[in-house]
Amino acid sequence: MDMDETVILFIALDSDDVKQLESVLDTVLDSVPTALLVAGGMDQAISLIESQTVHIVVLDQRTDEPLAHSRLQQLMELNPQLEGFLLTVDCQYEPAGQVAADGLVHHYIQFPSDPQILGYRMRQALRVARLKQELLYLRRDLHRDFDTQRQRFILRQKKLVERVQADGEKISQSRKQLDEANQQLADGYRQMVRMFSNLTLRRMGQKVSGLNQRLNQMVSLLAEKCGLDEADKKHLIMAWMLRNVGKLSFSDHLLATPYLNLRPEEQREFQRHPDNAYTAMTIVRPLDRAATLVRQHKEYLDGSGYPLGLKSAQIEPAAQILTVLNDYTELTSGRYDHRQLSATETLAFMRNRAPERYNQDVVNALETVMNGLKPINDLYNDKRVSSMDLKPGMTLTRDLISHDGVLLLGHGEVLDQRTIDRIRDLEYNFSEYFHLFIE
Repeated sequence: MDMDETVILFIALDSDDVKQLESVLDTVLDSVPTALLVAGGMDQAISLIESQTVHIVVLDQRTDEPLAHSRLQQLMELNPQLEGFLLTVDCQYEPAGQVAADGLVHHYIQFPSDPQILGYRMRQALRVARLKQELLYLRRDLHRDFDTQRQRFILRQKKLVERVQADGEKISQSRKQLDEANQQLADGYRQMVRMFSNLTLRRMGQKVSGLNQRLNQMVSLLAEKCGLDEADKKHLIMAWMLRNVGKLSFSDHLLATPYLNLRPEEQREFQRHPDNAYTAMTIVRPLDRAATLVRQHKEYLDGSGYPLGLKSAQIEPAAQILTVLNDYTELTSGRYDHRQLSATETLAFMRNRAPERYNQDVVNALETVMNGLKPINDLYNDKRVSSMDLKPGMTLTRDLISHDGVLLLGHGEVLDQRTIDRIRDLEYNFSEYFHLFIE
């Protein structure tokens, strides 16, 4: 089977449902390389999943919901990368099975339903399935390439040392080659950091944009404003780019839900991400210092943070800077609470509602840096509106991301009437109300 094909498996559906689904998918996915398989029961489905790669499974929960969830859990044990797709009788169905299925279910959808709605949902499931597969490939390639590069460097370094000891006349040249090898390794680390930063953005349903680049610029300016030396500044920048790498293993539900909307047990799971990142980063020795900053970037001065509950002087100055800028982005992006705060509201929150958490010198420095950036409308001069307030010619100042974590429109998009109508249709069809920010 073609490696680029996405394989969809129908399980225990009657022949009429299969025919209708195949007809719809042939129409809406005609440009996407897919293969459709049919299993009459669980035994045949398990045999197919064990013998070949399957990306999406489609089951019917209209007659027996607990049985459908039980089957999904069984399939998840065979292949944790599967995406689930459940057919329901009601488009307003609340997915209580999301927890029972351990995050496997990507979509609940009324069936039979409008072909456009079914096609849209299936395309989102395909996108997630392909991203999961790409993540596996990237991890495998990264480990292989990093080990190869490290072994090559060790071998090259050994040979150079032997040459220096054997021939004093070649010391200068050998030293130059050794420096070049060290520089190549350092460049490799920087490339690895950028790759994981971009991969984490994609996993969280975001994309690299002018806003991300502006935030990266703010990290550097804030470090200088707070008096960090060059070494600490470099470690802070590395920590900023990798601060969310501990979330790569989280479920789509955990990533897409604002922190305050998570259940207590989900919040406890979410609070493990600084330790997850620290464990991963300390494997790479040049990232040791940055790993410590990432581990402390959710600690607060009053001891209310996590994972260690550190206080005041126990938290490194660079980590206090990272805390302020990270919480700024979470509050303004809606990842902490479902309501996205404006830049002004966020600074007021840090000064008035939770001043005991943050280093106020850093908060003041952040405002100074923001005021010095031109233009600043990406970060400091936008307005939150509803879809009914949109007019042609307006420009989005932030990415528009659905509650499922799917990027719908990018930062900088100039809206026309057709796009505005589509946003309103999506809100109506899926009962979502988007937070839109415009200039």
